[in-house]
Amino acid sequence: MARVAIAAIRGYQKRLSSHTGATCLFSPSCSHRAVLSLEQHGFAEGVRMINAQLRRCGGDYALSTTTTGETWLITNDALRFGPGELSLNVKQAVPALPSRRR
Repeated sequence: MARVAIAAIRGYQKRLSSHTGATCLFSPSCSHRAVLSLEQHGFAEGVRMINAQLRRCGGDYALSTTTTGETWLITNDALRFGPGELSLNVKQAVPALPSRRR
């Protein structure tokens, strides 16, 4: 089952991802993290982890900028993601974004 799910994700990445108009908040992207989860944890646990990741990416979050200029993203489940885990789109858009998205 994990192999089928990975093949579907890879198909999405190659054929659909660039046409959706949406950009992931994270780097690596949610679809890349999904493949890693399935490869490392198998189907059942991988799907659980993918579901949690997609809720983080599509859910409420807050962006915070430190005094040194680093951008951090805090998800609705209180996880913190630092500059090395955020996509370039998030980092570049910080001044234009409101401090909280709902």
